[in-house]
Amino acid sequence: MSKTVLLLFICLLSAYLAGIAVPELPAEDYLDSDEALGIGAGSAAVFGLGQWLRHFDLDRKPLIDGPILFDRSLQSFLGGEYYPGKTNFLDNTFGSAVTGVGAGLILFTADINWPQGDKTKTVMQDMFLFTAGITATKGVTDMVKGVFARPRPYTYYTEITFDNPGKYRKSRHSFFSGHSSSAFFATAFLNKRLRSIMRSELSASEYHDWRWAPPAVLFGWASYVGYSRIHAYKHHFSDVILGAAAGILIAELFYWFGENEKENVGEASGVNYLFKISFSF
Repeated sequence: MSKTVLLLFICLLSAYLAGIAVPELPAEDYLDSDEALGIGAGSAAVFGLGQWLRHFDLDRKPLIDGPILFDRSLQSFLGGEYYPGKTNFLDNTFGSAVTGVGAGLILFTADINWPQGDKTKTVMQDMFLFTAGITATKGVTDMVKGVFARPRPYTYYTEITFDNPGKYRKSRHSFFSGHSSSAFFATAFLNKRLRSIMRSELSASEYHDWRWAPPAVLFGWASYVGYSRIHAYKHHFSDVILGAAAGILIAELFYWFGENEKENVGEASGVNYLFKISFSF
């Protein structure tokens, strides 16, 4: 509980600081304090609800109980043979956090070196939206885990029963993959920012020649993170695919929060779009 309260406080504080850092900038260019506070509070609320639902009544019957569609065959094909204790170097807290931390550092470095507009505000807004988005992604993932309570793949090869309630409850967080949702959020958000910088800094021919590089590298890594969860028998293939989709969609939403201010999406046509998807490849 103390960790939850601390993370909620950090998210709200970040929202406040993002709003007051450069109050003299035009409202149409960047998020104002009310918008930043609203986004931060919303992300914190989603995170808090996710923490509660993740541990809510995990002894009940799961909504998804077992493999679906091609899960079983793909588990064997991608994961190989199962043995007790099977793991890999990403099968831990480090594996869950490394992509987010790494993407955040690259995002910060890119904004410092190739700012678009006011450097201070660009850094503050991008880092705020990135952090708030990671927080919301964690919250959404935990909400889905708690609601569906799907057993992890390794439970079909080991003895996990009510007699060991700690292991039993921990084994029911399979749907969907948190490693995958956070990795794809971080890489999708960073990909959009890097492509924006490339369009600004490179000539048309240079951009045409190198536009494939960010998505290939970033989504390639995120896909490997997803594969590592199947390999360790901690997630089904469907857990990874839907986790990746959730991460990408949340990244699109949080990146749009900033781009909506800069581009005034829908203003010219008189239509205000609630959500805009524009995948960058």
